[in-house]
Amino acid sequence: MVTGRKAAAAACFITLLVLALGKPTLADGENCWDVTTNSIICLGFTCKFDCWSASKFVGAHVKVHRCLPSTFPTKCYCKLCRS
Repeated sequence: MVTGRKAAAAACFITLLVLALGKPTLADGENCWDVTTNSIICLGFTCKFDCWSASKFVGAHVKVHRCLPSTFPTKCYCKLCRS
């Protein structure tokens, strides 16, 4: 069970790092970030959950979420916005 905790901690750390390094852009009067995360598998609902959990952590909402074509690990694109 220790490896599960380490994996969860690493995933949270990587999400925070990606969000901190994201480039904010102004779109429709909102402050938005383009975020790309790595996952073992990227399906529509897993990508949506990853983006949703990241957005709740920083107090934003998900504007766009989609899986990007890539090899292992797969990538999930999120556009998070805060008004």
